[in-house]
Amino acid sequence: MASASFPAEWRDILLQRVPFYEQLQPDARARFETKLVSFIAEQHFQSASLEITTEMKVVVAAAACRLTMNLDWHSYRRLATISLRAEAWKKGDRLVAGLADGIGVALCWPELLAEFALPRRGHNVGYHEFAHALDGADGVFDGLAEGPPDAELYAHWSSIVAQARRRVVDAVAARRAPPIREYAGTNDSELFAVATEYFFERSNTLQRQLPELYDLLKKFYRQDPAVETPSDVVIKIERPTGLRRLAFDWDFDDEGVDG
Repeated sequence: MASASFPAEWRDILLQRVPFYEQLQPDARARFETKLVSFIAEQHFQSASLEITTEMKVVVAAAACRLTMNLDWHSYRRLATISLRAEAWKKGDRLVAGLADGIGVALCWPELLAEFALPRRGHNVGYHEFAHALDGADGVFDGLAEGPPDAELYAHWSSIVAQARRRVVDAVAARRAPPIREYAGTNDSELFAVATEYFFERSNTLQRQLPELYDLLKKFYRQDPAVETPSDVVIKIERPTGLRRLAFDWDFDDEGVDG
């Protein structure tokens, strides 16, 4: 069950801003809340353009801990900073809503809020960038997220990710609709990050289009959202006010780390 010591203010924020929270079963909610408390205590939040609030910390932590709520071995300890921005920004010639490198994650706060308010679209910059953080925990962004030794899990990981990316690339080249968002074809790291978004936001689609990839993520994340929070469930949540909804076709990006 939910912890009696979990701050009531945080619970209210989650119920208002984070759709999946209300759907969690009592034992899962307790694990999630424990992870969230630890994440907020361990991470340094910063912004040059926004005043960091409790709401920001709780919503960002929700994105991060949705991924790791069943992973005892992951606490994002490699991360040093969580940076929030008031709007998307330019990286080279592209507009981006999030970045991840070996020691930090940067997120466009309005985009994160808006995407939580519109679940089932397969877009969540928080899931995307924290998937990169898991992928890069070993110092390399290669689409292979590190976990405990598990011969069965990792025996076919690279081949499943590569085959899924080939499906995306081939579909785009043939001018067909790709099984998941086109950006997944960029490299294996982006395939893992985009697939993570679909796993949690459009689980039925991912399971239908790329079943081997869905099963791989199910084993890694130790969750089964197609059963636990099926994509055909209609969720109503208060839309954030005073925030302009950004485009759905951002490039989410990461900066690889050597060694």
